Amino acid sequence: MGLLLIESMIEQGMVSPKPSWNKEAVHTVTRKVESQVTLGEHIEALQNASLVETRVGRKKNAHRLALKALSMDEDNAMSLYQVGTTASTSEEAISYLRRAVAADPDFAEAHNNLGSMLLQIDRMEEAAQHFAEAVRIKPEEALFHYNLGMTRAARGDLADAESCLEVVRRLDPGNQNARTQLDTIRTLLLKKQRQGT
Repeated sequence: MGLLLIESMIEQGMVSPKPSWNKEAVHTVTRKVESQVTLGEHIEALQNASLVETRVGRKKNAHRLALKALSMDEDNAMSLYQVGTTASTSEEAISYLRRAVAADPDFAEAHNNLGSMLLQIDRMEEAAQHFAEAVRIKPEEALFHYNLGMTRAARGDLADAESCLEVVRRLDPGNQNARTQLDTIRTLLLKKQRQGT
């Protein structure tokens, strides 16, 4: 892990190797430190490095690190999630995210991301189930309510969509997107009411 950090810092131009660097000493120190790190700590360090790489836009590197973490524990929900969120195809992402929610059924973010990926391939009913599960697990997360509401609106369940977006409005009063969608849904509901349908 230490070598990965040094290599990444060199790549980014944060440090540059000097002739005085003793590569063997760096490897020796790295091996000694790594020998004192537990498997769980090593996996967590790789996951954290993957998150950092994702945040700075290096998705391929993030994916590689997440896969390395996953190779150390094939049932680790966070590693499965990170491999899924950095996957290059929808199918690959869905496969890993399904495994993440199977490994940890209470992993709200994995349910939410799986729902988003399922929407991309027009699996709206299944996506709505995962958004609903994310809401059940973390009812304080406005994004999950928003995704569920928008999916319900797309299915034509305007009253349910209105309820979800009202929760978003309460949880995140500054969310202009939710406010606009809520106004649109209320207009549609009023129109339906006036038409008697």
